[in-house]
Amino acid sequence: QSPPPPPPCTEPLPVNGCAARHPPAQDPFKTTKREGFISWDDYFMAIAFLSAERSKDPNRQVGACLVSQEGIILGIGYNGFPRGCSDDKLPWAKKSARGDPLETKYPYVVHAEVNAILNTNHASAAGQVCYFRSPSPFFN
Repeated sequence: QSPPPPPPCTEPLPVNGCAARHPPAQDPFKTTKREGFISWDDYFMAIAFLSAERSKDPNRQVGACLVSQEGIILGIGYNGFPRGCSDDKLPWAKKSARGDPLETKYPYVVHAEVNAILNTNHASAAGQVCYFRSPSPFFN
């Protein structure tokens, strides 16, 4: 005889600094769908949070997920330089020691929501929803 399976884990387990749930073993004969899954809003917001992690900006990481009224992802983006511009050749500074605005990131960095629109796989962003992750309600 084989030993009985271990009891299902119901406590969050730390994984890469995040809390992840180890799902309990499911009855293979269960005919109903799983409960406790995330909402569409939470799903799209999570994509915005993940997109923010791609930003190279040392001061602020912002992500956006553009979604159609039918719940289809049309584009994602994060704050950063436009496509084709090197992250290594343009400045990331918030201020210039000489007072020259061209020595700061502001003339070059594109907002996450704009990048989501520029990266869209759809002809128009009109009437769509943009899920937006910013660390603060205030922009700098």
